[in-house]
Amino acid sequence: MRQPRTAGIPLPLVLLIVVALIALVLAVWYAAARVTVSVALPPAATSEQTFSNEVIPYSAAGSTDNAAALQAAAVAAEADFSADGTVAGETLTPIGRAQGIITIINTVAQAIELPEGTDLIATNSEGREVRFALDVPAVVPAATTVSDLSGTRTNYGSIDVAVTARSPGSQSNVGQDAIKQILIPGQQPIISDRSNFIIRHQPIAGGSEEMLRIVTEEDVRQVLGEALTGLYNIGVQRLRAQIDERQFAIDPNTIYPGPADLATPSGYDAPIITPGVGEPADADGRFRVTVQARFSALATPADRLIGEQLQEVVPQYFTQRPVPPCPAVSRPGFSVSNWRWDGERLTIDGTVACTTERSLPPEVLDDVRSTLVGQTREAAELRMQDLQRRGMIGEFALPEGDRLPGFDWLIRVEVVESMAVGQ
Repeated sequence: MRQPRTAGIPLPLVLLIVVALIALVLAVWYAAARVTVSVALPPAATSEQTFSNEVIPYSAAGSTDNAAALQAAAVAAEADFSADGTVAGETLTPIGRAQGIITIINTVAQAIELPEGTDLIATNSEGREVRFALDVPAVVPAATTVSDLSGTRTNYGSIDVAVTARSPGSQSNVGQDAIKQILIPGQQPIISDRSNFIIRHQPIAGGSEEMLRIVTEEDVRQVLGEALTGLYNIGVQRLRAQIDERQFAIDPNTIYPGPADLATPSGYDAPIITPGVGEPADADGRFRVTVQARFSALATPADRLIGEQLQEVVPQYFTQRPVPPCPAVSRPGFSVSNWRWDGERLTIDGTVACTTERSLPPEVLDDVRSTLVGQTREAAELRMQDLQRRGMIGEFALPEGDRLPGFDWLIRVEVVESMAVGQ
């Protein structure tokens, strides 16, 4: 009689279950024992170089022929502005010139011409030289000799001429017969009573002083700032009148001359001062300073100002140059610090930064794992800081715990762009 078989689980199935349980236990252990170390890329290597006075081309708005050119148009306008000032104080000022009639006597038989530019030189009561000029050119007649039954006699040539002192003021007043010399251009001086000429006259007066408000350079400087400020404001208004402000805008940085340009005399035409410097102002001491200049600027589309356009144009401008600003392995970055318009050209200043991106090759990741295996947290921190100082890695974050795993395959190294991304 046959014995019945005992019911049970087949051995292969038992072995399979045991292996699965072991694998599950290992998986749970692996998941619990495995840690992640976050490492950021090392800082990119960057070199900078400045540029200045780079001329940026421009073309009419709407033109797309040149990506390295601004969309802009030059506008120009004449402007003037007047500001009134008041002379600060009164000055004792020479206002009148000595004037009179002198008699010139010629003792020789030859007429002498006294052309324009002839000086008649006297000495005043203080011993200072005073020069007079003929009011009109003159000719001194020659002396004549007459013979008759009573004998021979000579009649000297004589002429009365009007003279005016060349300099104003009481210093030009002279006494009787003070004029002693005649100085004809290109000739030696003729001295009265020592040559063939005799000069006679009464005291010559008329020179005087008066307390007047005289326009000075300092008075003009006090008003010039106000005049230039007004000139700039008028210039901007007239430039804006040249465009349709619904579609276009004027970049303030391109207005020429700007405030800095107007701070120097070369930035504007020579001021017109009425009355002029050294001349008396009106009874109230008032005078006027008028300044003029030709203004110009660049007008751009209202929604594409120059600062915005330069962000696109400058990279294109440098890319089109025969020699690129950065090596082929570097990424260029441009920063424009200033732009200006001189009435003809737009120039810019700025910086180009050449950035070489850095990476974490596999051997560096292996170094990170190997340097952390079995280390205490404190020792791991020191070793990672050493890698960081050597430029192999950037910032890093270690896992929680007092010690890292003793097997490198339990350490996962995660590469992140920056710690802010990885956290």
